[in-house]
Amino acid sequence: MGGIPEILQDRVSGILVEPGNAEALADAVMFLLAHPEEASRLGEAARQKIACFFDIKKHLDEITATYASLWKVN
Repeated sequence: MGGIPEILQDRVSGILVEPGNAEALADAVMFLLAHPEEASRLGEAARQKIACFFDIKKHLDEITATYASLWKVN
């Protein structure tokens, strides 16, 4: 499943299916369509989780710190 499980958790912030398993994907989509409240809950949990991973300020601070440490070494 690549890097997706590092970010999303099955049934916590998404529904994960094995790559190439079209039947499992169709089942997951049908489940979400039949359960809009659960789809909304999973979507909100995913947005919150991804915001932690992709915080632009945090990313820029880390890049700046890396460059600053390299500048001091040279």
